[in-house]
Amino acid sequence: MSVGVLDPPRATVQPRARRRRPAANPQPSTSIRVSVATRDKLAALAKQDGLSLSAFMDGMVRRAERQKIFAEFRTALVEAFADPAYRAEMQEWEEADDGVDFDDDGWPEYNGR
Repeated sequence: MSVGVLDPPRATVQPRARRRRPAANPQPSTSIRVSVATRDKLAALAKQDGLSLSAFMDGMVRRAERQKIFAEFRTALVEAFADPAYRAEMQEWEEADDGVDFDDDGWPEYNGR
């Protein structure tokens, strides 16, 4: 029996094993001591995201840094709004007549009139 052009292949093709590519700019590395259980959990999470353990931990550090920055910002806002002088200045700005009319009639190009 001849094999036609549209016949499916008879053998299954095994997917290639993924090769690790070296990092474009490899960074010096070091070791850190963690429990085996922690290492295994981190490795499993990294694998779920398709990342190396190092790349996964780099992302964790970036997220922690961002969380710290936003927490500090939230604290600064709470402290600012607790300051009567700040609130008084904000009230002055809100009451200032800057010549801008925010009524619908003041912006016909944006409100369809």
